[in-house]
Amino acid sequence: MLETIFELVRDASVEMSRERLLHIAGLRLMAHAATSRVFIALFEGDEIAHLWTRGVVLDAAVGRALPRDLLVQRSSAEFSGELRMWLQAERIALLAPIALRERVLGVVGIGARSDGSQQQLDDAFLTAYLNALAVAIEQLALLERFVEQERIERELALARSVQQRLLPSLERMCKTGGAEIAARIEPARHVSGDYFDVIERNGSILCTIADVCGKGMAAALIMAHLHAAFHLLGSQHASPAEVLRQWNRLLVRHTEPGSFVTAAIIELDAQTRTLRYANAGHPYPFVLAPGGNAVLLDRSGLVLGVVEDVHYEEHVLELLPGSIVCLYSDGISETQCLDATEFGIERLCKIIEENAAASLDGVVESIFGAVATLQAPEATPDDRTVVLLRLVAS
Repeated sequence: MLETIFELVRDASVEMSRERLLHIAGLRLMAHAATSRVFIALFEGDEIAHLWTRGVVLDAAVGRALPRDLLVQRSSAEFSGELRMWLQAERIALLAPIALRERVLGVVGIGARSDGSQQQLDDAFLTAYLNALAVAIEQLALLERFVEQERIERELALARSVQQRLLPSLERMCKTGGAEIAARIEPARHVSGDYFDVIERNGSILCTIADVCGKGMAAALIMAHLHAAFHLLGSQHASPAEVLRQWNRLLVRHTEPGSFVTAAIIELDAQTRTLRYANAGHPYPFVLAPGGNAVLLDRSGLVLGVVEDVHYEEHVLELLPGSIVCLYSDGISETQCLDATEFGIERLCKIIEENAAASLDGVVESIFGAVATLQAPEATPDDRTVVLLRLVAS
């Protein structure tokens, strides 16, 4: 008996499906009970989640009638109604529970013996074997959950790797095209829904920040599409508004309904000190001029991925040397603080103004430090991104 039970638990470690486990258990129960009629039904609520049968026809109605509270072996004669009639018609001699700590996982039906003798109730081997089967089923469920968790972790690691490869090099961004640049993404979980990118072209800088609806590999794949399109359109000298229009068309045509993205794109020309920008539902960027005067870039259009034919407007602003352009995600501005207010744009402007003499990397560090300090303990974590560009004084 011990060897048979050991083999059953071993099978649950090797055979990675309930169907195969029930097949092995069913054949061994047929041999032990000397019968050609056996069924094993595993429950999930009122329905049968897994079923193995030999010599028995068991439909959904009978499955729902099987007892969910059976804790001991019972003769078919002890049941009543349609269930008893079915048991007798199928020549099922007894029902026995598959239970773990009084939690019924399923029921086994044992048919009449082939030699005509009676099946014995309180069969010690049957009780021990079904107890072991319950353990094996639970063990298999744990293995399945472990495998699924490993799959999820592999997917998240892959998505994070994809995302990291999409981000521009921080070293390369330090000073380019007549502007200093610094940025940081802080994911709430393994993978961020935020994305930013920077392209230098003919003395100007094209910069974007976006927030993809969703997480994990799906969001990472959308980012990969946006990244490829951004660099292609950037090489073709597309304007910020044209990039948004093309992004929107791609998202509507090639992603599932309900997928949407907010994004802001700016183009900074250091020689002419002009800033062009277009926005698709993203939190408003702003410009902080030397002396602390802040200008909110508060013109915006529809989020990306909802309606295909959308016109995005482009706006132009002239900058002073030393001006700082700030792009950020709502994970920064909408952080819930200890005083029950949102972190907000005013705090963001103040931190940048107070640290304007520092390097942009230092300013970014101060922003994230302030958010971490002021955040309320019960605040829902969100992805946080900040991109700063400072027009170098000529």
